[in-house]
Amino acid sequence: MVRLPCAGLLRGDDVRQAVRAAEQGRVRAALELLDRVLVDARAESDLVAVGTVLGWIGVLLDQVGRRAEARVRLQAAISLLRSKDARKPEQAFVGVLAEMRAEDGDIDAARRALEVAEGRLRELGAWTELGSLLVRRALVEILAGDLVMAVAALEDARDTCASEQVYDEIDRVVASLHVNQELAEVA
Repeated sequence: MVRLPCAGLLRGDDVRQAVRAAEQGRVRAALELLDRVLVDARAESDLVAVGTVLGWIGVLLDQVGRRAEARVRLQAAISLLRSKDARKPEQAFVGVLAEMRAEDGDIDAARRALEVAEGRLRELGAWTELGSLLVRRALVEILAGDLVMAVAALEDARDTCASEQVYDEIDRVVASLHVNQELAEVA
């Protein structure tokens, strides 16, 4: 199961089908659908849609082990979204890229990127996106071996956003670490 950041941002049958396919773990089907959405968005010169779809493709490419391609797509998405001042999806993809950096061992760069993104999302009042970003921060802290900070990030996510999506994300993190009682108490 893959959750696409800012999945409610775009509309259309292909978008809905791609989001559903990703959530069902059918990553290749989602990628095929998103390729069509990307072509349409480019044809319409909708650069926010192009950036969002590029970010989604990056998320999915990472899921199928194509990390280098995923990074290129995510960087392109972030640059394009930044140029259009689409800060919510931009910061969501900054969070995805930060988590990838942490997985690759660059914890400090990941923390710095998440801190900046967190501040921007707080300024915007983008509470659902902030909740998801805080869950990513918890994952980074887990990778860093800092369970105290991971718990704090999960608690902040829970307290920041009354969103079923964020609660589901918190539950997945806790379930993935079922041996850790301290994290289980957060959920």
